[in-house]
Amino acid sequence: RRHQQDAVRVEFAGSNPAQVYLSVPDGDPLDLKRYLNAGGSIEFELAVDTVPQGPLRLAMHCVWPCIGEVDLAGYLPVPLGDAGWVTATVPLADLEESGMDFASVTTPFLIYADKPLTIRIGRIRLVP
Repeated sequence: RRHQQDAVRVEFAGSNPAQVYLSVPDGDPLDLKRYLNAGGSIEFELAVDTVPQGPLRLAMHCVWPCIGEVDLAGYLPVPLGDAGWVTATVPLADLEESGMDFASVTTPFLIYADKPLTIRIGRIRLVP
């Protein structure tokens, strides 16, 4: 995004549900409650190359069977496909409301879709 190769392009074929995610490398859960307690959010840069025909969802996972997820449509500054790069900002409290336990995070970032879609993902970060 800012430099060559600092974003990843992801293509969902749409024949089955698909996901792209970041998870803890050693399997030991992370305690990220400090970000939640500070009123934090997860922010990431996103560009849509092909507009999705269905929802695009953001999730975080905690120790199984724990998950928090939201439909990204409500967190983008413009509808998907209407702009180049946009920054999505999702309050961690919204993920907690949907079931996320921030004391035991195993997958801090996951995007999935079940329809054809091509996106590019740039910087991902937790902000307090």
